[in-house]
Amino acid sequence: MARIRTIKPEFWEDEKIANLPIPCRLFFIGIWNFADDYGVFRGNPSILKAKIFPYDDLSTSDVQEWINILENARMIIPVNHNDESYYLIRTFNSHQIIDKRYQKSILPQNVLNEAINQITMCSHGNDIVTTPQEKEEEKEKEEEMEGSKNGEKNSPTNSNENKKEILKKRYFKLVHEVQELYPTPMQFEKDHIFGSEKIKKCFLTYWGEPNKSLTKMRFEMEKTWNTKLRITTWLSNAEKWDHPPRPGPTKLNTNKRYDVPL
Repeated sequence: MARIRTIKPEFWEDEKIANLPIPCRLFFIGIWNFADDYGVFRGNPSILKAKIFPYDDLSTSDVQEWINILENARMIIPVNHNDESYYLIRTFNSHQIIDKRYQKSILPQNVLNEAINQITMCSHGNDIVTTPQEKEEEKEKEEEMEGSKNGEKNSPTNSNENKKEILKKRYFKLVHEVQELYPTPMQFEKDHIFGSEKIKKCFLTYWGEPNKSLTKMRFEMEKTWNTKLRITTWLSNAEKWDHPPRPGPTKLNTNKRYDVPL
């Protein structure tokens, strides 16, 4: 049963929300309406697509991708019960006003309590790190501090340059994989109206965008990654949009065919 939920003005100013793709933000709001009074909802992409986007030409893989993005950002927590997938919206009770006299959940109380305790443990204590990216950044900070104690000279400029060089090597591995899968325009697409090289460039620019700490690229932060399937989805979306997919806000050197978006 769908419910009325609240959207606070702070939602639009939240930096973590701003890092989500725009369709994913709308999807995130949509699941609030279909979550129970504890923020739990079924993780079936077909059901969620039918409820939130009943009139839109979307695939279940699009919905599953948004679920993965929200899970990686620790905005939703996976819960398994009776071999079925559920998710718990992590900050649901902090932002929604629920009448606790009538508060009900689609999960048994013991399963729900265990999931809530897991969130509480991740949110308190000395190590408040909730995502793999943040854990990696925390580790890097510790290593830098250790290097400073040992008298090592590690300036921010040199550190960033080293990170960029490491990212470049991994980025060109992705480029090589795309080139191996689709070495010629006709293998990449069949008379696609935008030109295969342009689509390749958009694809690589978007998925090769680095995070702020220069430790990972966008595609490396995905829970699962299959280059061929991602390109297939990318082409399908390009045909629906009637224009080439736009790359993310990266600093691309257009003078080079494939440049690392740094």
